[in-house]
Amino acid sequence: MEWPNVANALARFEPPFSRDALEELRRRWDEWAPYLITEVEHLAGGGSPFLDEAEEELNARYYFGCWLAAKMRDVRFYRPLVAASHCDSERADLIFGDELTDGLPWQLASLCDGDESLLKALAEEAAMWCRHAALKAMQIRVIEGDADADALVAFLERLCAREKEVMRRGAWNYEREPID
Repeated sequence: MEWPNVANALARFEPPFSRDALEELRRRWDEWAPYLITEVEHLAGGGSPFLDEAEEELNARYYFGCWLAAKMRDVRFYRPLVAASHCDSERADLIFGDELTDGLPWQLASLCDGDESLLKALAEEAAMWCRHAALKAMQIRVIEGDADADALVAFLERLCAREKEVMRRGAWNYEREPID
């Protein structure tokens, strides 16, 4: 099976899902991961998540790619995935769907290349559920022994103090603006 066949088999969220295509992708991960990274970079750049705009049929390749990248701990996906997560709630729901609260945090935690400043920025600046995903990813990293608990607690204390000030001013909303 070659890349065009795999790409086509993984393009749609409709059964039957091609186990053969997923196995071939896993087997040839190093060769084909760059194609999937391009899919995530496309989303990060504001590109459409649809295969067909007229039918609003979602492209499933980035979904399969992110999950397999997380399984493989391929940190090349980390920065594009964080960038794709910097969006408003409507776009986040469109791109990530149900994965926004369950899958995205685990993907971010698994893909993190050690630079938690990207997760912190996401937790401070993104829309509500992407913020949640970043915070949960940081918690997962602590539980898994990949990050320092004291550093996370210190960050959360600073974040909560800033949120308190935003709320005190009555300027808070679910679509975050960067906090000074």
